[in-house]
Amino acid sequence: TSVPTTASKPVAVTLAELTALPVPTSAEHEKELDTRFPDDLGHGLREGSIVRVSGWVRLIATDPDCDYHIQLTPTNAGVDGTVIVEVPSSDTAYEKSPALRDSATAVRTFLKTNLLKGKEPAGGQGSKIGSAYIEVVGQLLIDAHHLPHCELRGKQGMHATTCWEVHPILAAHFAPRP
Repeated sequence: TSVPTTASKPVAVTLAELTALPVPTSAEHEKELDTRFPDDLGHGLREGSIVRVSGWVRLIATDPDCDYHIQLTPTNAGVDGTVIVEVPSSDTAYEKSPALRDSATAVRTFLKTNLLKGKEPAGGQGSKIGSAYIEVVGQLLIDAHHLPHCELRGKQGMHATTCWEVHPILAAHFAPRP
């Protein structure tokens, strides 16, 4: 996990805007890369940009790599427009940057305390969440490993609408409901 060393002011985007972002022209399908795609996505965005987005938390799971996998939707009815956002483990075995470990600890504590009744999220299919509306700030990342089958991502029948994610989440808090 990494973020640009010159983090910028977060760009406010909606979940609908995230799902409409094009796949970078240089993206190789089903390949993980150590570099960010340089394509200009419009509105000053490119992979690695810091964004701010709000949505309804539908599910939180612990992935095999110990990331918290969170599924957000633009409404609290239905699962259309699902976007995946993730926060890494704060364990030094998973995250080398002290600053990212600190932000991961704060985000994970917020989620456990406020949405998971003090418990870790379930692995596998995860824990469904009721009516929490949150805002997350983090890095725009395309999960190119899953291209071109982004719709196969997601848990419990909530298929992702895009391979774009917010990962890592650097901050999270409750937001005013729309």
